[in-house]
Amino acid sequence: MGNPRRFYGTGEPILLAEGGSIPARCAVEVTFRTYERRFLMRPSRAVNRIILGCLGRAKRRYPTLALHVVSFLSNHGSLVCTPPNPFVLWSFMRDFMSTTARRLNGHHGRVGTFWERRYRAIPIVDEESLERCFAYCLLQGTKENLVWSARDWPGISSVKALCEGVPLIGQWRDQAREYELRRQRQRRLDRAAVRGRTLRLPEVEDVVVECPIELAPLPHWRKVRPAERRARVEAIVRADETAQRARHRRDGTAPLGVAGIATTDPFARPAVSKCSPAPRCHARTPALRDGFLEACRQHDTRTREVTAAVERTLPKLGLPVGSSLAPLVHRPEVEPRKSAAAARIRVLDSTSKRRRARGRPRLT
Repeated sequence: MGNPRRFYGTGEPILLAEGGSIPARCAVEVTFRTYERRFLMRPSRAVNRIILGCLGRAKRRYPTLALHVVSFLSNHGSLVCTPPNPFVLWSFMRDFMSTTARRLNGHHGRVGTFWERRYRAIPIVDEESLERCFAYCLLQGTKENLVWSARDWPGISSVKALCEGVPLIGQWRDQAREYELRRQRQRRLDRAAVRGRTLRLPEVEDVVVECPIELAPLPHWRKVRPAERRARVEAIVRADETAQRARHRRDGTAPLGVAGIATTDPFARPAVSKCSPAPRCHARTPALRDGFLEACRQHDTRTREVTAAVERTLPKLGLPVGSSLAPLVHRPEVEPRKSAAAARIRVLDSTSKRRRARGRPRLT
């Protein structure tokens, strides 16, 4: 699940002639939506556990991506992060969206498309825009008239983690490991049956791996003490609570509430959907926006020139006609997966070494 926007900074700050600068690595606002805007992510204990588990697994596989805030409503989600390079963000979102789609489809007993489209990643150029996007993602529940306060949202949110220090912990169910354990159990039972023996083995239990989700502070908040950061987030939430109560009192309205959210049909669709074109980037001033877009155009032009030069050189190196190469980008370091086959190979190697040390022939 790639993304057309492939430029989040050059790795070095860019000074603009009009004033201001573009950071070395821009933060990114990422949004995604369910198929036909259905409420397939309606909060419940099972749905929250699945989404948190998939998010925690993706974060464990790509630890270099800094997550700042996450929010999941019933039919869309958003997060703000700072990726070290575009490929890390692509890989992170690919793993998260694919596993979430499979697990939630299985939970709802459905098949087919789960997400409406690929995710959208919007670069954030300056600190003021970053704080605005941070607050927007943090206060999703009240913005959509669902709850009185962002603290009341029953789904996955970063409010308690950022205000009270409550950790976000995902529980990933390792179904591949469960399948391997069931296969080993069945093999032992089959061997015992061939030998005429009765063997009783316990059933394979769920293999659950805890994956803590660490929320990194905003880049310009890193030198701020944790207590001060929590106070700033608390102030944002309290100001929103006051504003929302005044708005509901003025308009004579009320939010849906937690009880109303729990009774929503997950296959239903909203009567009215808000749909507006996404900006190319978030910037405080037109000068910053134009400067970032110009840097993006220069980056794309240079990339096309290098790619054309490489393609002209490949036939001289003997590349077969009709073949293609993988993207020439830095691939992220993924946590190595310890498979059962690799463990068995290590055991066999150590056994062979002991036999050779005792003078016995090597088993083949």
